[in-house]
Amino acid sequence: MSLTVAYAKETGHVLGALAVSGPVAAGDLYGAGIPLWVPLPGGGTASLTVPAARLGVAAVDDEPGALAAPRDWGVEAGRTALRPLAPWTGGITAAADGLTVTVSRAVPAAAAVLVVVAGGPPLAGQIAEGERETTLGVRLAPGDHGVLVLVSGWVGRLERVSLAESG
Repeated sequence: MSLTVAYAKETGHVLGALAVSGPVAAGDLYGAGIPLWVPLPGGGTASLTVPAARLGVAAVDDEPGALAAPRDWGVEAGRTALRPLAPWTGGITAAADGLTVTVSRAVPAAAAVLVVVAGGPPLAGQIAEGERETTLGVRLAPGDHGVLVLVSGWVGRLERVSLAESG
């Protein structure tokens, strides 16, 4: 059996996987984009969408883990084997003028970063070779926000970030 995956073009992160018997057209797989939801305090949710223009489709070798935890896997152009991504925790810090993404160790080569904040457009950047972090400029209002953070080579993160009221 093989899998068909939808992935983020900039970073290679698998965002969804299906076990299908034949080719699937991108539009049939995710339409205008892949919707994701983040639980917020008080029972609410933040909705965000990775737009179709940022997505690709690939037929890859069977990897059962990709069905259960797609953001733990990456795809590389021209290869059919998925690669497991390095875990990381913490390292997503919100401020009124940006979102700082910090991974647990310096990257050996420049690492692409894609961030989607609920209610906003995707933000692209990179962590420079030998560095651990980058800040992407985005205006955030005080409160809770749903974010998808993808860094090449690292497990994708879908979670809530909070920005306290200043003052």
